[in-house]
Amino acid sequence: MEINIEKSVLLLGEANFSFTISLLNYCEPKFITTTCFESKDQLIKYNPELVHRNLTKLSEQNVFPLFGIDACSLEKHFGKKKFDRVIFMFPHVSGRSNLKKNRDLIDRFFFSCKNVLIDENSAIFVSLAKGQGGTSFETEPEKRLSKDTWTINQLAQSNGLILTDCYEFKAEKFPYYTSTGFRNQQKSFLTQSGLVHKFQLSLNFQTLNPDHPIKQIEKYLSIYLDEKISGQFVEERLNFKIEDFQDFIEIPRYKYEIKFSDIHKKMLEKVDIDVCFNVSEYLKNLFALDDVRLVFSKDPRVLKCEEINDLFKLKGRIVPFSIETLKWNHDISFWYDVKEFDINIFLDTVRTCSNLIRFIKLVDSFNSSGKNAYCFRLIYESCDEALDWKSTTQIQQQLRENLISKLGNIINLR
Repeated sequence: MEINIEKSVLLLGEANFSFTISLLNYCEPKFITTTCFESKDQLIKYNPELVHRNLTKLSEQNVFPLFGIDACSLEKHFGKKKFDRVIFMFPHVSGRSNLKKNRDLIDRFFFSCKNVLIDENSAIFVSLAKGQGGTSFETEPEKRLSKDTWTINQLAQSNGLILTDCYEFKAEKFPYYTSTGFRNQQKSFLTQSGLVHKFQLSLNFQTLNPDHPIKQIEKYLSIYLDEKISGQFVEERLNFKIEDFQDFIEIPRYKYEIKFSDIHKKMLEKVDIDVCFNVSEYLKNLFALDDVRLVFSKDPRVLKCEEINDLFKLKGRIVPFSIETLKWNHDISFWYDVKEFDINIFLDTVRTCSNLIRFIKLVDSFNSSGKNAYCFRLIYESCDEALDWKSTTQIQQQLRENLISKLGNIINLR
């Protein structure tokens, strides 16, 4: 959990307000809005001594809780009011292992909560007991099969949110905090080693940030060569054979190149830059990026301010903002005309359909009695935006339509 908060904070589902009291060690009272799902009378009925004591402590700090606040209907309660931080500590519904109800709770919470965030830098913090969330950050022995978890990242991405941080909840930093069970039962559940999940809005930015490394390189070269220098996107040439698809390959898309005139050749030799400079490949290697698409991300949150010891004296590093991207598999099968089918035309149709189709592999082929068929597996993955199953099925349908339009006389989709 973030320490020393100086922005508006909304706390949800506070069963006894002990976490709110602990948070006051790191946040001024004026920034805090704390809430409870139950009415005040219900809360006092469940645990009168603890609740009275905590309410008194809060009133002494001029913090006055709101009761009867449903975390799944925030706009109803707060109207147009927005928050910079929303914290939901160990949410759960009745029932020891009621996955369906808990998933539904998280899904409806995300749907509501994204509308009360101030901007793209605002964040939602959800703490879950170890093993519940189902992310890759769970560790043994608590790690479970996805079907036995709350699938919190999948639910977030289906609501336009991306996971940007995940770390262990340090209970010792909040010594006054005591968790409670259903209906504020005095028996608490284990929070130690639970995980805090941080989510932020997934947004579609339209232009590169002025401080993007590509812009910095162009500016550096313009000054060095005393001439306006800018690059261009160049589509990667496709030259594959069907044998190349026995394993997954990453679909080549485009690169960002700067081509220099003959006049600049001698000047460039001094700084060891090719006359046809592949900027995107240079940045991918410089920042050790797994996915070159991050180089072209327009999300300013992928930029980390940092002095880079490189040729261009860059002042920012490109880093993945989404820390756990989701991968979705789709298969596409078709009969094909052996004489007319061109694997590279097929691949070009796939890559132009969507930038989200990242990998492709031939998983099956059929050749018998003059009939020939292929089955390819496509892996969808976004490097900087939320991506859910429903979105990929829509793209897959569009791909089928594009293939019919472009190759309809050569292939017959199955």
